Amino acid sequence: MSWTTGAGAPAGGWPPVGERVRGRGLPDGAVVVYRTPVARAALTTCFPALLLLAYARMRGSDLPPSRLLDPGTVILAGAAMVALGLIFLPASRRAHVAGGPGWVACRSWPLASWRVVQLSTVREYRLRAYATRGPRMVSLRMVDADGTRLTVAATAGQPWWGPLMHDLAAQGAQQIDADRLHGVGSGRGFLVAAVVLVLSVLPLAYLAAGPGHLLPEGFAGVFTSSGCRAAQAAERQQGTGPAPSWGPTLHTGAETWRLVDRVPATVAQVADRSADPSARREHLTADGATGGYQVTYLGPDGSRIAVDAITFGTPAGAADYLHYVNRVTCTHFSGTSGPAPGEVRWTSGPTYGMARWAGGTTTYDMSPVLEGREATRTEVDDLAAAAQATASG
Repeated sequence: MSWTTGAGAPAGGWPPVGERVRGRGLPDGAVVVYRTPVARAALTTCFPALLLLAYARMRGSDLPPSRLLDPGTVILAGAAMVALGLIFLPASRRAHVAGGPGWVACRSWPLASWRVVQLSTVREYRLRAYATRGPRMVSLRMVDADGTRLTVAATAGQPWWGPLMHDLAAQGAQQIDADRLHGVGSGRGFLVAAVVLVLSVLPLAYLAAGPGHLLPEGFAGVFTSSGCRAAQAAERQQGTGPAPSWGPTLHTGAETWRLVDRVPATVAQVADRSADPSARREHLTADGATGGYQVTYLGPDGSRIAVDAITFGTPAGAADYLHYVNRVTCTHFSGTSGPAPGEVRWTSGPTYGMARWAGGTTTYDMSPVLEGREATRTEVDDLAAAAQATASG
């Protein structure tokens, strides 16, 4: 291959006129010869988002979306993109090849030290062009008298390739055959592939096990959906309890809540309230559900709290179904694939309250009615306690 790499004879000397640059290992007076294209740097910066989108497609394989689309994952991906942007996008960081009178330097990535080779010490060099998914590239590998190698890679057609080859030849360096020479070098190519593969595969362990098994308890909650956190909090606080007697009034301190509605429901009607009736009916039937009802209480300030109750043939069936509902909110959200919208509130504010427990052969799901004035978390918790007190008094 000719040293001109498609260009004509060198129009100027080496190094070309350019912007001054400083860095670790660079001699004084260095100028920028080649910068990594901004589009390639932007692609590297967007890698966390692209990886997140790639794994998001696994939702179709029953991967819990709450392990992909949650505050922690989004914040982590955003922080990684900001860090990569600060490393790869600034013009000074994209400087990849630099030069000065009688020498050339390059670095493998923005934070690495510059490696410098004096053209007069180069014994032989190999030049090779290779294709990429983007522009055609040229790789120059130089070997000095001590056997030290330096590889410079840049897009083909750069005007400085000619002057650099001219000066190498003028200093007595010999161009040798480039057969079996890979553009980025086999060792470096293997390292790049290995790093990308490891970074892409590492999330699989997290996605398979979930944040609850891999992260500290106080930290894991950030990496789940708010619906999952609410369901788990409700399970920890009131996983089991007594079966209330829903009287005409319930008292929470000085406030009185009045029973304003009670609607019975069959198993089919309970299932039809969910986004996926067939999946819900399957679980209800398997756990021995016999029916259900909904009661609604009106507070003194006009807020309403509804209780969805489902009855089962045995206490074990109620407990199993309660566990299913709490777990499914961690694998699906926004009312999809089973849970009714009232069971998953991943978009609600920090004051949203939810109490869920199994009392005997019945499961109870208490939450505020979102039409009109919304009951607070404290009001939901207090009403749940008042209801349970009616069974224990």
